[in-house]
Amino acid sequence: MQQINHAIVGNGPLSDKDKRCISEAAHITRFNLTPNLADVDDSRTSCLVIVNRSKQINQYFRDQVYLSHGAFQKAARIVMPYDESIIRDFFPRVTLRDRIKRRLGNWAPIVKDMAEKSGKSFGVLSREDYTGACEALGYEPKNRAGPFPSTGFLAIYKSLSDAETPKPIDLFGFAFSGWKRHAWSLEEAFVLKAIERGQIVLHRSDRPVTGETLDSSLPVPQGS
Repeated sequence: MQQINHAIVGNGPLSDKDKRCISEAAHITRFNLTPNLADVDDSRTSCLVIVNRSKQINQYFRDQVYLSHGAFQKAARIVMPYDESIIRDFFPRVTLRDRIKRRLGNWAPIVKDMAEKSGKSFGVLSREDYTGACEALGYEPKNRAGPFPSTGFLAIYKSLSDAETPKPIDLFGFAFSGWKRHAWSLEEAFVLKAIERGQIVLHRSDRPVTGETLDSSLPVPQGS
């Protein structure tokens, strides 16, 4: 099998074959606390994408979970998905209750310092990356109640936008389900279209889905 150029690894289940393919990829992107690191031999991570605004992430950073967690330690680069202006304009405002519970509105400045002290590079996706991802999904980022593109989708969109070679991006552990404020059906529809264009290979149940093998029995979500 030809070496995978870029593996984007979601936090869903992985088969043994998935894990072998990921370990041989030239570039590996993972997310947040990466539960799949617990049962893989090669936990190499080129880029760890961590959300800079969520209740759960507030707890992880406040309790310093990341400093000792393999997801953070193994990553060569840390990326956060929300530009400060995106948080200001489109996210729910920080409340008095948030402040009492020490929930920060944006962890990026602190994590930047943590990353650089650990010898890692650091970056934040641009406002254009976020608004472009929303546009690709067919909605405008103007509602503080959502929908919001998922962290995984932002990484997919950014990778496709920046791709300098025709090699497809390989997705593992993506179930397109979870938090109710993500438009999962639209995100899955985008991925299925990218598969048809040869831009993405989606690994599902030990069977890669490519433009040539796209099974007509796979449901195409509404919005496609």
